[in-house]
Amino acid sequence: YPDFIGDIHNTIEHLQFRLSQISDKRFQMLPKILESGISYEDAVNILLPWRVEQWLKSDKHGIRGRADAVYRMPDSTLVVEDIKSHTKRLDAFIHKDEIKTQLTAYAVLCEELFQMPTSVARIFYSQDLSTEVFHISEEDKTNLIQIKNEVKNVLENGLPPKLSDEESIKCNFCYKKNLCFGFDKRTDDEVLDQKEPKEEAMKIKWR
Repeated sequence: YPDFIGDIHNTIEHLQFRLSQISDKRFQMLPKILESGISYEDAVNILLPWRVEQWLKSDKHGIRGRADAVYRMPDSTLVVEDIKSHTKRLDAFIHKDEIKTQLTAYAVLCEELFQMPTSVARIFYSQDLSTEVFHISEEDKTNLIQIKNEVKNVLENGLPPKLSDEESIKCNFCYKKNLCFGFDKRTDDEVLDQKEPKEEAMKIKWR
């Protein structure tokens, strides 16, 4: 128990430090945004999320997910943000294509739910407080639906073989590897909170 309590104490200290750094950074950005002629309300919308932990669902495409934050920009567009807690950036680099696919899914879902254009998404790395921006094109959104259909076929016909050669590193760094090749065969939908209705929809979520 003492070791466990020590871990909690250290985590709280680290979290408090990072939160204070985030707050300071945003306060420093506010005057610069206002100097550009943007109104105070729009500046706040740029710096603070419009929606937090937003559940997203599309009956049309059969996908759903949860965006950590959604920002409403002054030009009436949305920016989707996902928070990653990687301790090693190599993990994020290896799965960069998968991360963009996840963000593209959120963009498609946000456009359908809020009827507002979404062509920018970003990853916020909570360990070093850095941000990586992804531009989501219409082609990306079209390709996403094709990928979704391919994944659906895989789920219906059994898992593909484990990646080999140079690509095998992706499996080694994947946090879902135990679901694919371990003893736990449950899917995301089967372990979702009971508040979320169970349905035949693919949940696109990688972390």
